[in-house]
Amino acid sequence: MSNTIKIFISYHKESEKVESEIMTPIHAGAKTSSLHLDMVRDDEGDNISYKNDRYRELTAQYWAWKNTEADYYGFMQYRRHFVFREISDVVEADGVTIMPSLDEEYKQKIGLNDSEIHKCINGYDVILPMAVDVTLLGGISNEVQFSMSDYLHAKDFELMCQTVLELYPDYEKAVFEFRNGKYAYWHNMFIMKREIFHDYCSWLFPILENLEEKMDFTYFTEREMQTLKFISQRLLSIYMIRLLEEKPDLKIKHLKVALVRDTDKQQEIRPAFEKNNIAVAVSCNEYYMPILGVMLSTMLACGSSQNNYDILVLYDKSGLKGEGVDRNAGLLEKLAGEYENASLRFVDISRLIDGRGFFVRGNFTPETYFRLFLPQILSHYEKVLYLDADMIVCHDVAELYKIDLEGMLLGAVRDPIMSGSGKVPLSVYNHCDYMAELGVKNIYDYFQAGVLLIDLKKMSEDGLCDKMVEYAFTHDCKLVDQDVLNVFCQGRVKFIDNRWNVDVNAAALKIVPYAPAAMWKQYVENRKNAYIYHFAGGDKPWKNPSLDKAEIFWDAARKTSWYEIILKGLIESTAFLQCSTAVKSGCGGETLPIVKAHKELSNPISAKTTSKITKSKGNSYESLTEGKRVIFYGAGYGCRQILLHFDELGLPYPVEIWDKGAKQSKRLFGVPVCKPDFKSVRDRDDIFCIVTIESKAVYENVKRSFAEQGFTNVVGNSDIMEILAEEIWLKLEEEKNL
Repeated sequence: MSNTIKIFISYHKESEKVESEIMTPIHAGAKTSSLHLDMVRDDEGDNISYKNDRYRELTAQYWAWKNTEADYYGFMQYRRHFVFREISDVVEADGVTIMPSLDEEYKQKIGLNDSEIHKCINGYDVILPMAVDVTLLGGISNEVQFSMSDYLHAKDFELMCQTVLELYPDYEKAVFEFRNGKYAYWHNMFIMKREIFHDYCSWLFPILENLEEKMDFTYFTEREMQTLKFISQRLLSIYMIRLLEEKPDLKIKHLKVALVRDTDKQQEIRPAFEKNNIAVAVSCNEYYMPILGVMLSTMLACGSSQNNYDILVLYDKSGLKGEGVDRNAGLLEKLAGEYENASLRFVDISRLIDGRGFFVRGNFTPETYFRLFLPQILSHYEKVLYLDADMIVCHDVAELYKIDLEGMLLGAVRDPIMSGSGKVPLSVYNHCDYMAELGVKNIYDYFQAGVLLIDLKKMSEDGLCDKMVEYAFTHDCKLVDQDVLNVFCQGRVKFIDNRWNVDVNAAALKIVPYAPAAMWKQYVENRKNAYIYHFAGGDKPWKNPSLDKAEIFWDAARKTSWYEIILKGLIESTAFLQCSTAVKSGCGGETLPIVKAHKELSNPISAKTTSKITKSKGNSYESLTEGKRVIFYGAGYGCRQILLHFDELGLPYPVEIWDKGAKQSKRLFGVPVCKPDFKSVRDRDDIFCIVTIESKAVYENVKRSFAEQGFTNVVGNSDIMEILAEEIWLKLEEEKNL
């Protein structure tokens, strides 16, 4: 095939580029951009680059029309590409197949190369995306769907139709068919033969210019300013309807469209300082950013001017979308900026995760696994010190960083809680059988992974890093990645002074006394003067200021810019609700009415009652939701009450809370609150919904809405409260018998 093909790919920011003899990256809106991208610009020659705020990728299309020659013209965007090879991946309702990242594997999968493109286009006049069925998006027609959008308006759709008919009266049938039809070509993507492309542009741009004169953009929001772009997508459909009427024998092919979630350039991380570089890695999500800020403020305050602190914050871009992210990120950068010998960088690891899900439970979050990727991320480093966010640092960590690991994989502190769990009589804390099943040979050498000094080179040898990551993705461990590290690194750990990781929580004081006597004695001494206090466990000082050693955290927080933010979080937390509930119900200082009931019934007279409840165990929450993502419906008082039970049992919060009154970026106790989307669970069995609203009528309506989508994993408020209350009772019985 000797025809010249030019496919222009629009960019407006620094991203991974797709470039070849056929595919040409082009900077759309270059005229008004502050960036200078290394590619063709749309502000040279005959152009409308200055109109990019209204026309978006169409300024690149206009430039190609006026300034280039080819037999075929095509257009894609930096994160949307045609799929030139057959793939079986699911197509979303808006007509795209979502892919994780733009890498060589992605290009190979969708045939994004000149050979495949030539083969795909050969013999066709027009290549179009798969048509979008707007009824899947809630509209009964193209006109209704356009009008339903938050940022588009019915009057502009009507104005589009009128303008087309004014300029091209012979398009009356095509306009009627499109406005009442249910299929449309979105995304402003196509490949056309030269004569068709030039005809289309000669038809399209006069319409847009006419509309631009008629529309008043004065009070448009930034999203509404793109109305012409979205109108142009509809105009492509109208043009194709008319073209096929005139030329029914036209050869057309429809291709899937891939949408890349992550197109950012892969970061190459190198040491921030040439000398005395103390590399410290941490990880966080949106919720933990203020807590991380407190920890880093103490770490830097304890630092020495003789050392340089190279702080690397690992994060997953998809988990940092809340309204407070930019502010907190700015505050973290400002904190590091106050020290001449400190550098702070954010490192996105979403590509390494590649859309896969980690096993989490209790108070653990997916971010805890990020430390497993450090050998892959820091290939230019020899070693790194990893610290959890829920800590207060009281000693210069450079001293720890400079410890000689003597050929071991990592340095860590023996876990006194795990050492005590072998003999503690309370079965819920006894992990001997589990450790044996896991493959840990000596429970007394099990280490706490909140503080790790890692030899990155050795951790990369023999594919060890890859093995641990794969194990983490495929095994549901009780203590998540800490178990993974202990399984793979046992026997190759240099045990460091326990003062570097002193675990302070309620469970520790119950369990550590059952550890070897020397370890218990050392733990008691270390609590008085720790190098690092670690608030591990489900209960945290920012949730409950009455916790053991909580004053250390609050003293540190009070000196930072995050103090008021953390205080606000405390007031809105379930812990605060627990206190309110206790006072309201006359429970005194107890956290839940069920705790009071247990106290009253736990006597010889009521032995029959308690034994009856204890024997009823069987319908546990975890067995009910095993392997499923949990969502709540309703963000009111009932939701808070159930979360209160979750806290008592150490259960993980839901992934989302659905509520009709949800506002953009709203969160409840760190959980995203969003508007209900029943269609998103159509025929899925990996999701479990809890309706937190007590009203039976509401429950039945919600259940009916789910059933219409073939979804049945729904339980109501009363059912789940009964299960959770029973589990709390059993837990209290077990603790009482300790």
